[in-house]
Amino acid sequence: MVKIVCARVGRLWNKVLDIVIVSLKDDKPCIVLVPEQYTLQAEMDIVKDLNLKGLMKVQVMSPSRLSFRVFERAGSTNPISLDEQGQRMLVAKALYTNPKKLNYFGAISENSGFINSLTTFIVSLKEQDVDKQAIADVAAVLDDKNFAGKIGDIATVYSAYDELLTQSGFTDAQDTLQDMLSRLEFSQVAKGAYCVVYGFDTISVSLKNTLLGLGKYCEKLVVTLVADKYQQDDGPAFELPLKSAQRLQQAFKDNHIQSEFSFLDYEPLNAPVEIQHLEKYFLALNKPVYDEKLSSISIYAGSTPYKEAEYVAHMTRLHLLSGTKPEDIVIICSTLNNYAGILSGHMATYEVPYYIAQKSNFSAHGAVRVIIHAIDIIRDNYRLDDMLAYMSTGYAGITDTEANLLRNYALEYGIKGKLWHKDFTRGEEQIRLELEPIRKKLIAPLNTLHIGLKESKTAAQSIDAVMEFLYEIGVPENLEKAEQQFLLSNIDEAADTTRQIWKSLTDSFEQMKLVFGNERIPIIRFAGLLCAAIDGVQLATLPSRLGCVQIGALGNLILGKPKIVFVLGLNDGVLSADTENPLLPDELEKLENSLKIEPLQSSDDVEQLKLLSLWKVLSAPQEKLYMSYSMSEENGEVLQPLAQLKSLKHMFPQLHVQGGLLTSEIEQIPPISPSSALKVLASKQDYSNLSQEWKDSIDFLFNSPKWRNKAFAVLNPTFDTGKNTKISNSKANELFNLSSMSVSRIQSYASCPFRHFVEEGLRPKEQKEWKLNYRDRGNFFHAALEKFSHMAVQEKDYPDISKDRCDAIMQGVGEAILLEQKDLPLGDSVRNISNTEKYIMACKETAWTLTRSFQRSAFMISKVEQCFGKLGGLKPVALKLSSGEMILLSGIIDRVDEYKSDKETYIRVIDYKSGNAALRAEDIYAGLQLQLLIYLNALTSQMDFVPAGIFYQRIANPLIKEDGDMFPYEDLQINKDKELMLNGIVLKDKFVVSLMDDGDPPLSLGKLFTTAGAPIKGKMLASKEEIQQLMDFAMEKSVKIVEDIKKGNIAASPLVNEYGSGPCDYCDYVGICRCDGLYRLKSLRVQKKMDFDELLNRTKK
Repeated sequence: MVKIVCARVGRLWNKVLDIVIVSLKDDKPCIVLVPEQYTLQAEMDIVKDLNLKGLMKVQVMSPSRLSFRVFERAGSTNPISLDEQGQRMLVAKALYTNPKKLNYFGAISENSGFINSLTTFIVSLKEQDVDKQAIADVAAVLDDKNFAGKIGDIATVYSAYDELLTQSGFTDAQDTLQDMLSRLEFSQVAKGAYCVVYGFDTISVSLKNTLLGLGKYCEKLVVTLVADKYQQDDGPAFELPLKSAQRLQQAFKDNHIQSEFSFLDYEPLNAPVEIQHLEKYFLALNKPVYDEKLSSISIYAGSTPYKEAEYVAHMTRLHLLSGTKPEDIVIICSTLNNYAGILSGHMATYEVPYYIAQKSNFSAHGAVRVIIHAIDIIRDNYRLDDMLAYMSTGYAGITDTEANLLRNYALEYGIKGKLWHKDFTRGEEQIRLELEPIRKKLIAPLNTLHIGLKESKTAAQSIDAVMEFLYEIGVPENLEKAEQQFLLSNIDEAADTTRQIWKSLTDSFEQMKLVFGNERIPIIRFAGLLCAAIDGVQLATLPSRLGCVQIGALGNLILGKPKIVFVLGLNDGVLSADTENPLLPDELEKLENSLKIEPLQSSDDVEQLKLLSLWKVLSAPQEKLYMSYSMSEENGEVLQPLAQLKSLKHMFPQLHVQGGLLTSEIEQIPPISPSSALKVLASKQDYSNLSQEWKDSIDFLFNSPKWRNKAFAVLNPTFDTGKNTKISNSKANELFNLSSMSVSRIQSYASCPFRHFVEEGLRPKEQKEWKLNYRDRGNFFHAALEKFSHMAVQEKDYPDISKDRCDAIMQGVGEAILLEQKDLPLGDSVRNISNTEKYIMACKETAWTLTRSFQRSAFMISKVEQCFGKLGGLKPVALKLSSGEMILLSGIIDRVDEYKSDKETYIRVIDYKSGNAALRAEDIYAGLQLQLLIYLNALTSQMDFVPAGIFYQRIANPLIKEDGDMFPYEDLQINKDKELMLNGIVLKDKFVVSLMDDGDPPLSLGKLFTTAGAPIKGKMLASKEEIQQLMDFAMEKSVKIVEDIKKGNIAASPLVNEYGSGPCDYCDYVGICRCDGLYRLKSLRVQKKMDFDELLNRTKK
């Protein structure tokens, strides 16, 4: 007798227990058929709920385990069977052997994700024994060309797949199922047994066929499904399980097996009233309002997934402290891959025992990726990215230290292609000699693999070559070592995963041998076929442990009777289908109707089943339900909450969202564990208003032998004790070498003492890469303009030259720079050389604009790259400290222009800038822009002159875009004069200004005086005496800064504007100084805007 029993969530488990009890009473064997992932949990739940000492005659099985048991007893005539990997490889082979027959899917036929979804689709067709020709016939009569193309391609691949399967003599899962069912009677596995089916969302075709077989031989068969009558408020939501149950009942009828269909009477859940209300109406179209105060349901909005997971860990810890057992708490993640890692960290921090029911992705393991990357390297001629990925797997046959050294060298010197096969020639000899044996050790196995694959005539030979390669680089031994290390560290899950890698690899290769046999696999396709085989393969996890909080993915963890349930990641899109079906839902329906087959699962069906899974989870807790979502990704991308949460808030008007961007409930709750308290305290900026409980926790942390060291390391930098803001005078002198220094160092310190400390004291090395970046572009323009200036000085008629002559000079300059850098990134590729041509074109426009400005000027270029404080240059600028000690400043002046009259010599100092720098009064006063004034002081040691001005000269942007392309020529002509104007302080003398540029208005300076000759308000105009005053101020300010450096001040106190913007915006060290925006605003070093007149007033003595 067969019974199909439907009931709402939480009501069917007792039916399962009833069948088990009756079978034990009647001394009958009992089969409990459940999904694969639930077998162990079901065994434990039966033993626990029935208080049994063991399962005795009760067998908990999945369908695959049932097949194994049948074949174990009855044997099998088909020993060579393809698993899911083999099926995917066979579909991949069918695709690549029939490229000319594919009309629609040709472009994506090698995509592993597409191969995976197409395999699933073909398997579902084969489950129903769909005729291949019938599919082709449907395609032939369709008017829609795209739809017809899809169906035709599916028919082509299906036919090729079946033909390959027949030719090879293999069986697939569907053939194996039919073989199992034919042997079910002889095996006597089901004879006289009481069988109950539990935990399946719907009855699939393969499960239906299995149940038909069981229905013939079991004494009792009870099939349970979570569903309710269609007439109920939420009845339409159960359409998929109900229809699958109806199809099952019809199949029993067609096979002359008596069955009955029933619904269990409604029973209220063992849960608070509001959860009962949610369970009853969550899926209904019309949701009655529950307007009472809520105590069992809450929603939390985390600013990021990290904060969301931290909140869950914190609340879990509170429940454990209040007496809840860990096994009574379940955490469900909408996307476990996104949350597993951060939940693990938080659970450890809050000292919560936990188990994550997550299968590891086989294809992501380094021992698997090393094969993929090795074949990519061979196929794509040793691309740098492939080599870096290969070395990063940890299984490339060299140590991690060796891999890091080689990686850094390859990045810095652009090692790619043939360069990997030759002795290294770039960089210092000592480094090259150190790396040469590492290079040979890395490349030798790859060369052997390349030869092996190239000479292979069959798939078996290709796979043998790969296996020899894996042994040569030591993959089996390293996997074994990794497993032992994990075991010694008590990381059992990682050890178990590592243990399975080698077997899974060899199984995959065996499947490839079975599929391809004596056929040769081209190198170009090997990696793709292997990816197709392993895509979606997951490694088994250790069974769940007692005494742990269970963490799992939505739809993959069957809940028992938990008291507390957390549901994370309830954001928009989490209920969407994970994989794309080859056909759209309406196309799928048309195909089903044409072929007259049972419905194939569409993406809409997947989404509906996910919604049912969510409902089951939300209805499961017996005491408390916590829901949460994130407001943004870690990178700042905004996230939206799941639409169903909005309807929940309508159903429960008293349900208010907690948390958010600016609140932190965690910090307001008393400390509950040392590690979590340490974590919360470390994130605080202000300790003045701590509660007594938090003060006590700080005392505990600093006085506990176990936590003292961690507390000092983490918390000391956050307390305002001054200990982290200074180093000793002797240490400062030792670190900074203050006897001589550059002007830029003084400005760097004025910007932020901590940044100066890191750059000039610690001197970290940036990872250099062999590619052009914005600095390289800036350096090119800088060098081009400097060389042009040198050439211009030597040009007889300059500036009275034609544009053609100006262009020719700059063309020669650009070609000279390119020749100098032919062995550097600038000359290393056709693309970079092409960009150089664009740079030269833009430099020609810049040079011509400058030449035109000199044609209007009495000033001429006097010096280019004039150094001081260096060998062969002018004397250093000497700073006399209050102690009498002399500090020597050095630097390089980009350009000095000069005009000599009968009475005076006028000079102007030019500093080239490739960015948007502008001389500002407040920056001069703060010490950020002392450079030009120091340059004037350096020139006074050589000559007497009147300073005509100090200027920044913009030389790159906006003439060139950030990607290296030029702006349209018309835009360039319109904007170049304005953008290339000199920016700075000008001598307040109209005559001298006219000497610099006699244009009206001046081409290079803009309008500075009114027609009446009066200075225009707001312009940076100063008399000779005022410029000298600023020069003196620059010297005095430099003395103060140097003395502050000598005192050892290294405080993270950036100079910011009133909006908090400053050096931190582009600082590489903001991650280690812990100086966030709120802290910067609290800093006393907030810079206010200042006009030029105020600067002159403040710098008066």
